[in-house]
Amino acid sequence: MRFYGTIAIHVAEALYSIKVCGDKHLSTSATIKWCLQTFVFGFASFLRLNKVKNVKSN
Repeated sequence: MRFYGTIAIHVAEALYSIKVCGDKHLSTSATIKWCLQTFVFGFASFLRLNKVKNVKSN
């Protein structure tokens, strides 16, 4: 059962990374790559995503 919990957490992190990429105005291909990377590596990848600067300044 622990396996399913781990998968669920990684899926949630990957889905949230899509939102973060949208907020940072990243391209579709970059968003897909960040989503897949976050799904595989989890929180460590998500920390790196948060350091990425916005593409478009407001």
